Amino acid sequence: MPALRFCNIGLNDKNNIFPLWSIKNIRISKKTECTGNIPLRTLLNHPVVKGKYQPVYDSKKPDIVFLDLGYGFQNSYCYYRLALAARRRFGWSPALIAPYYEDVQLANLIYVDKTFSSQPPTSKNVALGIGVPWVLFLNRKECQRFPKSEFCNYIYSNDAIPSTAVRRAFCKLLMSYKRIDCPARSLNNGLSKFTIGEHSDWYSKIPFMKHYKFTIAFEHNSSSGYVTEKIIQSLDAGSVPIYWGSPKIANYLNPDAFINCHDYQNFDQVVERVIELDKDPDLYARYVNAPPTVPGNYYHDLLTKIRSEWSTIIAEVLARRHRKRTWFYTHARLGLMMLNNLHHEAAQLQRVPIPNFKMMLKKILPQE
Repeated sequence: MPALRFCNIGLNDKNNIFPLWSIKNIRISKKTECTGNIPLRTLLNHPVVKGKYQPVYDSKKPDIVFLDLGYGFQNSYCYYRLALAARRRFGWSPALIAPYYEDVQLANLIYVDKTFSSQPPTSKNVALGIGVPWVLFLNRKECQRFPKSEFCNYIYSNDAIPSTAVRRAFCKLLMSYKRIDCPARSLNNGLSKFTIGEHSDWYSKIPFMKHYKFTIAFEHNSSSGYVTEKIIQSLDAGSVPIYWGSPKIANYLNPDAFINCHDYQNFDQVVERVIELDKDPDLYARYVNAPPTVPGNYYHDLLTKIRSEWSTIIAEVLARRHRKRTWFYTHARLGLMMLNNLHHEAAQLQRVPIPNFKMMLKKILPQE
């Protein structure tokens, strides 16, 4: 099975210590640190990769380089520094995969091959949408088999928004039937025998939720296009979500996999449905074992598109392995691009006309 080499890189420091083009800007992540990068996780779990290639971590001669801009680095300047340093270190043979943020200037995208983000789709950007980084459902199969020893959980900390009173009211109503564990700041009762991370983040929620038959998955407010990670986390943990938020949630996920409050006239009817599932193991099992997405769902079709993009990227990457890039080609192309960007920045300050070095670059050097 042929190897598919990859590595994950970030910035050494967000302060302006090194020159823009310095390869010292790069911090190469350890192999164990790579699992948090969402585009990388989609690659490692891609059916094409699993069946035909062996993913291998290689920071010297990678086929694919992932830019991982952590918190505090997600701005145009940091994006520019990292992408520039990556091209200088690895050349133009590897595919450079990066996130794309709204404040990143389009000019900086010339250094990358493909971006994955929630921004609108372009020839380079694969639009993910809200909550998609978690729609991979990488933990679901394992969590489905996990014994559900507890009834229901409610994990929320933000009570500042007036509309959050809806979920608190529902939680108190369901509590009249059975105990609900509330480990976070909202309605905290300290009853759970399981622990959760200090910030109730994604990685600590899944191990906590998998012990529970149900999860209260209410959004901050009800809006047609507002679908966040709350219901997706619950599905990933193998816990049946009790959802309230987007009335059109059935367009995003399989309605047979969760309890949709919008299908009922009031919360009393929702509570009756929850009690029915709790007392009927066979009916509950139908919900737990239902696939989270089905063809026609927004997230199902989007994941299909992402997998298609990866198939194209992998084919192009393997074709690049056999192309030889001279030192002059790599550094001349990089240098002209750098010069073009610097001149544009100077023009914005001085407001004077400048030559278009990008067009000169297309005429001088062969295209990919």
